[in-house]
Amino acid sequence: MSAPEHHLEAAVERLRRSLSPRTFLHSEAVRDEAVRLAGAFEAEPAAARWAGLLHDCAKDLSAEQCLVEARALGLEVFPAEEASPPVLHQRIGAEWAVARFGVADQTVLEAIRCHTTGAGEMDAVARCLFVADWISPDRTYEGVGPLRAAMARGPEEGFGAVMRLKREVVALRGLPDHPWSLAAYARWLPPRP
Repeated sequence: MSAPEHHLEAAVERLRRSLSPRTFLHSEAVRDEAVRLAGAFEAEPAAARWAGLLHDCAKDLSAEQCLVEARALGLEVFPAEEASPPVLHQRIGAEWAVARFGVADQTVLEAIRCHTTGAGEMDAVARCLFVADWISPDRTYEGVGPLRAAMARGPEEGFGAVMRLKREVVALRGLPDHPWSLAAYARWLPPRP
């Protein structure tokens, strides 16, 4: 089990106090979407619930705070993270999930750890969270509709569509690819003919 279910209510309240209202509402929406998608991905619903709830627990850190906190935690900071420090919130969040919320389930922690970049090795919970974060009901950006439609056709198609859009967004922003993203693309995206 991800963390004792009776701790969930306390975790929700602690998260509410520590995040901006917008980030908190997004976290709740991703929690609910991850639970909804868990069956399609054959992911354990309790793990999906915890991963969705806590995935952005470090999201409200500024770029500078991300770098300071990552170094304080002893995390290696990749060049792509130096170029875009907010990406570090995923790895900081996994550390905080342990320290601040008592999560010990490695499945949950790994899902949080790579929910922004993806990774070469992603289990069902990690893939479920990756998609839920992009298509949760609070998302209104242009392009979310086709992602939701792809997910409705099945988890492989949904995950692939999100991964492709993620790759396009990084390229459009002129950001360097994170090494974990490169591994994810190599593992999860078939080469184009």
